Amino acid sequence: MKPLQGLPGLALLSVSLLRSIAGTSDAIAPNSLMCASVGQDITLACFLFPPISAEDMQVTWTQGADEDSIVHFYRNGTEYEEKQTWLFRGRTRMTRKDIASGRVALTIRNITLTDAGEYFCTFTSNSIPLKTSDRLKVTVTEWRWARSFAAQITMDPDTANPRLALSENGRSAIWLEDSELDLPDTPARFNRSPCVLGRERLTSGRHYWEVEVGSVGWEMGVCDESVNRKGRAAPSPEKGCWAVGILTGKEYHAFTSPSTHLRPKVPPKVISVFLDYEAERVTFYDAKEKSQIFSFPPARFPRILLPYFCTYDSGENLLLRPLTGKD
Repeated sequence: MKPLQGLPGLALLSVSLLRSIAGTSDAIAPNSLMCASVGQDITLACFLFPPISAEDMQVTWTQGADEDSIVHFYRNGTEYEEKQTWLFRGRTRMTRKDIASGRVALTIRNITLTDAGEYFCTFTSNSIPLKTSDRLKVTVTEWRWARSFAAQITMDPDTANPRLALSENGRSAIWLEDSELDLPDTPARFNRSPCVLGRERLTSGRHYWEVEVGSVGWEMGVCDESVNRKGRAAPSPEKGCWAVGILTGKEYHAFTSPSTHLRPKVPPKVISVFLDYEAERVTFYDAKEKSQIFSFPPARFPRILLPYFCTYDSGENLLLRPLTGKD
């Protein structure tokens, strides 16, 4: 288990045992406590006792009480990625070299705060479920580490929608609800989405910035340099954009496919964006609460990423905060 260099914090996995009340075998998880840093891989193991083959069984890992929150799914020799919850696709690997003896293991890559919770491994044969329970606890100081990679980001006026008014220094934008600026409709400019891109071309390394946000509607994150700037469509990784935002002042979302509903403890006033290019991660924090809001699963990034900002709020600026050494 190799740590992610320079990243503090521990992920703690405590494993408990649920005994079956039916059938001739029990499903067992080893009693152990596993420790790992955020960004590492962690392996959940379970087995049947007395040993019987699970090759022709259904083996399902789920997260939390919702049985539809599928982390990994196996049935009769085949693993079905399309049944997985989107957040775990591409991040799990099932080891079944000892499945003929009823032993299986699941590795989850790049553990983040959003992975915290209870996991269930269920063996199903002839409609008889045998289940184990694993609890994953993730505790870090990850936000402070991310903030040590503070970047000076500015907005590019050549990309701004004509109804966005940017400050002269390119560090704030406000939505003009009843008017628009007289600007040429160039290929670089957003013509319908109320968005603007950053000047900085991000091609490697780690980058962190903070934005004061309004309360009505905003989106932010990073986009492929070649992202479509004409027309109006929700951002998504498939379209080359990794972003979170709020819609109609009520619902917070990560713009996955389909979108992921977020439930922050308090409405965030300052959003932090942290891009780790080599680790293929984009993570968002509430800078006031010093807590993570969402982390996208690892992705194959395009060659050039640009900061991405949108606002539907005519009453409050999106403001890039100057960053100092103080929290």
